[in-house]
Amino acid sequence: MQVHEMVDLVTSDEPPMRYDTDGIVNAGRRAQRRRRASWAGVGVFAAVAVVVGAAVGLPALTNHPAKSVTPAAAPVAATQLPVADPFTFTFKGFSIGKFQVQSPIDASSAYQIASVYETGRVTQDYSVTPPKKPPVQAKPLLYAYLTLYRPGAFDPTKVVGGHLTTIDGHQAVEATGPGETRDITHTTLGWQYAGNVWAVVDTFSNSSTDPSIQNLKVLIAGLQGATPTAETVPFSMSYVPAGYKLVEASTHSMPGLNGIAVARNGDYGGAIFAKPALPTTGLTQPYGGSAGANPPGSFDVFIVPNANSNEQLHSGQTPPPEPVCEHGFCNLWSSDGSVQIQVSSNGRLSNSEMSKIAKGIHLADVKNPASWPEVSTALVP
Repeated sequence: MQVHEMVDLVTSDEPPMRYDTDGIVNAGRRAQRRRRASWAGVGVFAAVAVVVGAAVGLPALTNHPAKSVTPAAAPVAATQLPVADPFTFTFKGFSIGKFQVQSPIDASSAYQIASVYETGRVTQDYSVTPPKKPPVQAKPLLYAYLTLYRPGAFDPTKVVGGHLTTIDGHQAVEATGPGETRDITHTTLGWQYAGNVWAVVDTFSNSSTDPSIQNLKVLIAGLQGATPTAETVPFSMSYVPAGYKLVEASTHSMPGLNGIAVARNGDYGGAIFAKPALPTTGLTQPYGGSAGANPPGSFDVFIVPNANSNEQLHSGQTPPPEPVCEHGFCNLWSSDGSVQIQVSSNGRLSNSEMSKIAKGIHLADVKNPASWPEVSTALVP
């Protein structure tokens, strides 16, 4: 779902929204609820909350033609970040200056993603519905993430509005401009480590000057490599339709930037499969971009607490024994109803095919992450 569709949903039954005390990301959560409301007639087993649109209001740079610039000089010696197999984490969270970079929770065949917070600015990356309050436009809001790309995956020359430069011996790219949504500024800073490994931080703020490119440069010194750790997930799969390849997986969140947008929501994990597999070079953003679009030819798997769903089982309800499929989604619950499995394909797959995928999903102990299997074996039947 694209940003303009989500904005239509958010504003469908209340005055035009501006980003206020509800927060940038929470706009997407409200939009989800509105989308679900239109399905109320199909009963409690209608589609579970999907985080497409969780990133609504997380605008991309638009209408800013790329500048023609002379490539920066080759970098001098730089901190080496380890390179490992895909679906492996190779850095850990750190704090530097006023920024707190979290450990990565999402990995793909081309990158890893971690949330970024800033002291003094509010990031509502969790599912909340605060009481109605008068708009407070001055409240400092921020949605930000750091993407560490695999060698050769990121192409700085394709960044819209990008300016190539050199920072402390690192090749770098900078871009700042208005987003698609009112009052939001999108700032990008990318820098290259040895071996053509690029780290890129993207911020979406209701301030045009905070954080600034100059503010973000401190992250270059803070990012250090860590012992590679294989990504794990709270489930395994015994069936994937022919031709589909695993392209992204998440731990403790939904997959992709939609999961980063609700990183503290308490979700368990997920994965994205695509046919054909998505490109692993020439990227400027994670798959789907900051708008939270569904990658081409993809289907998703979400593992969430029943309590996080907008179409959850209520106390005393018995979980259905078979997947329940409606409107491009199939839902299946654990035997006690506490965990919900969803397969979402936006109509690309038939109900019977999605049902087969869902029935082939085997849950680990979601409360014991130490027992979770590695992505490389769990999600490649």
